[in-house]
Amino acid sequence: MAAAPAFSQSSRYQSWQDPAAVTAPDTTVQDLVSQLRKLVDEAEKARAADPQFLRDLRALADGHDRPWSATQIDDSFADGDYTRGPAWTVTSGRYWIESGYGLRSSVLALAQTDQPQQKKMSNEQKAFALLGAVLGTKTQTQQAATATAAPASAAAIHLDSAISNAFSIRVELAAWKPDGRIEFGPGQSASGDGGYRLAYGNGGRWELLRVGSRGSSVVDVTPTPQSIEDNKVHVVEWTRGRDGVMTVTLDHKPLMKATDMGYRDAFDRLLITNHAGDFTFKRVTVQGAP
Repeated sequence: MAAAPAFSQSSRYQSWQDPAAVTAPDTTVQDLVSQLRKLVDEAEKARAADPQFLRDLRALADGHDRPWSATQIDDSFADGDYTRGPAWTVTSGRYWIESGYGLRSSVLALAQTDQPQQKKMSNEQKAFALLGAVLGTKTQTQQAATATAAPASAAAIHLDSAISNAFSIRVELAAWKPDGRIEFGPGQSASGDGGYRLAYGNGGRWELLRVGSRGSSVVDVTPTPQSIEDNKVHVVEWTRGRDGVMTVTLDHKPLMKATDMGYRDAFDRLLITNHAGDFTFKRVTVQGAP
């Protein structure tokens, strides 16, 4: 029998794995954390150990807790259709699939220079304006000013899906124009889409918001601007633990960390709102607690 070629027995190359792919969590570590939590709960009920020691054990478990083992949303928009598999719903504005880039939305804010310039009126124009006021009609100049001054509306889209209170949201986001503002995050439809939002805008300012029936309040904000307006895809990861601790990273570098227990129940949709600017979502992934 002929000997096999040398390169088939040993190779200097190994199988390649895409570094951008979403990797599964380490279930071994999570199993240990879950077992430790269970032991601490039982010890607290039986008063079997020093309370301070049990608090230290619980803090140790919290520091390694990664409860996001169930994939709840994973959409790369590769099929070219955001209306199915899964089905997103546009509630205002316009969204479309940009081939090779993902889900895109563009909202142009009304610039100050677009406002009609006020010119000095002649006596004849004043007379026409006065006549129009008496008759309840508008002159052509007034009609043009009214039409031009209408502000651009935001573009909003959402995906109905169960999202646990402890979640991990990962988006691949690109901004194509300066001075934009985008928000995304989980919401509860029963409470008017109340929940949490991660907002970007104002020249690189990131904000973590709690949204309720009376508006939104800032949970945390980046101390220094971190701009993504470079026409490149950036990875934004946002996690929330069972204890309400939320962390946000940009391209694997820490952005902010804050705790909020304003919402304790699960969410039922993921919302995206483009208030101004041109943005694309190349991929959206949400993992949660089973």
